[in-house]
Amino acid sequence: MTGRKRTPNRPTVYLSAGQAAERLGCPLNTVTSYIRRNQFPPHDAIIGRNRGWLPATIDQWNPPRTSQGQPEETDDQ
Repeated sequence: MTGRKRTPNRPTVYLSAGQAAERLGCPLNTVTSYIRRNQFPPHDAIIGRNRGWLPATIDQWNPPRTSQGQPEETDDQ
């Protein structure tokens, strides 16, 4: 034995549509509407009949928004 500690493999955590909605701070029907209109990122996994997204996928897709729900304007214009 080399003295190294073995760390168990951690399972990959996927978010359901409901969990993604919670993370985004919006209603589930908004997320399902985005999915139907192909305005949501592609799922990272399918488990049974359920789609799953990595938390990073949702975080990267979610643009900063103003209080009116519109994307923030940048000075790059």
